[in-house]
Amino acid sequence: MKIEKETTVAFTSYRTSTILKTGNNTHLIDEINSNLEKHILALHEEGYDTFISGLSEGFDLLSAGAVIRVRMKHPKIKLLVAVPFMGQELSYSTQDKQLYDIVYQLANNVILISDEYHERAFLDRNDFMLNNSSATICYYDVQCGGVKRLVTE
Repeated sequence: MKIEKETTVAFTSYRTSTILKTGNNTHLIDEINSNLEKHILALHEEGYDTFISGLSEGFDLLSAGAVIRVRMKHPKIKLLVAVPFMGQELSYSTQDKQLYDIVYQLANNVILISDEYHERAFLDRNDFMLNNSSATICYYDVQCGGVKRLVTE
């Protein structure tokens, strides 16, 4: 599948534990899901039709789920998943593993960045996503880590 950068959006943000650093706030997750769907729909209305998720637990899985929900009403939307390495999901919670499996099966295309884990696996996945998209949806609240590096560079 050829990726049209001009109509492709990538997602990036935190893992669940970082999003919920102040406690298990399910309302925050509901709010993120609702906002994701609104932003995906708005970008689709601007001509974006392809969305890339890195399938990390947390925001990546939430965003992929939101794309699938929006795609139910807008079937021209495509979900690509960029898997950094085989077995990425093995350390996930049971619930996140189930969501990962569902998203993996419902994706329009799966791109495997590397067969196995290596030091740059996640960075290579991020580079792939950013090099193949012209817009990014990000949940960012000034915490440290890869998201801060991405947003501030």
